[in-house]
Amino acid sequence: MDEYPAMIGAEKPDVVIVAIGANDGQGFVVDGKVLPYGSEGWQKVYQDRLASYLAMVSSSGARVVWVGLPPMRIPVYNQKIAAINRIAYTVVSQSPQAIWWNRFPMLATTPAAFASLPRSPTASPCGSEQRTVSISPTKEPACSPTC
Repeated sequence: MDEYPAMIGAEKPDVVIVAIGANDGQGFVVDGKVLPYGSEGWQKVYQDRLASYLAMVSSSGARVVWVGLPPMRIPVYNQKIAAINRIAYTVVSQSPQAIWWNRFPMLATTPAAFASLPRSPTASPCGSEQRTVSISPTKEPACSPTC
């Protein structure tokens, strides 16, 4: 969490876009104790860490757009991402400074399903292209609690 204050310096952004968590589907160590991914202790600590991060990035009054993680091609990773999204959504939905952006409709054919998007003829050599999207707050997590 030390990187964020260093990145913005003296700037006071109006909006902060957060897209984190894709590598968080693993255990971690807290006070010398290993918390396996998905355990009750892991979920509590992870939720607390996300809440602390959200409080930090919004502390200057910035609105936060929290981008839900996309579906993954490999089912076991997709399940982890769904769990991470549910925890993040729980945190984000409790903050008046933040909105949850569910981008699943743009990236998946069905909820929680990976879809390989066709390459556009206007894509750059590195595969990116310009797209215009409308961001509106959503009251629902990216997928149902059973995905």
